[in-house]
Amino acid sequence: TAFSYYNHQTHTKLLTLLGIQERISRLKDNFSDIKKRVFQMDGACLPEKAGLLDGLIILSVFHDPVTEPYSKNMTDFLNHVRSMADLRNSSIFAHGFNSIVWTKQYEKFRKFLKKQFLTFCEIEEIDFDTYLKCIKWIDPSESVNYPIG
Repeated sequence: TAFSYYNHQTHTKLLTLLGIQERISRLKDNFSDIKKRVFQMDGACLPEKAGLLDGLIILSVFHDPVTEPYSKNMTDFLNHVRSMADLRNSSIFAHGFNSIVWTKQYEKFRKFLKKQFLTFCEIEEIDFDTYLKCIKWIDPSESVNYPIG
């Protein structure tokens, strides 16, 4: 209708005047560039819903403090997150049927999570040691119901 066309034109002009259109365009380009480097694929666009990796890519584009320590090697960091997410997702503790096969993998995963959570606590000024008292790690090597290969 004429009214919706007018609203769209007005909306577009307003976004252009505020410089938002250009910022959105740069965000899409930066997101696409990082996603191509991590997943080696073309055609990456901003998702309507962001999963873990897409969310981290968006945070890195906005230079969020949680991603700043990795800004020089963002692709390596995101690939590491991806491998940790794959390990978690294939485990019986998440979506899969596999055990986190070796104690070494469990420790690697635990260290990774602890490092990320520590970074988050520092940014948000949360006392990590106090919060750690509320956390119980499920150690597969201590479970009689969880086979370790």
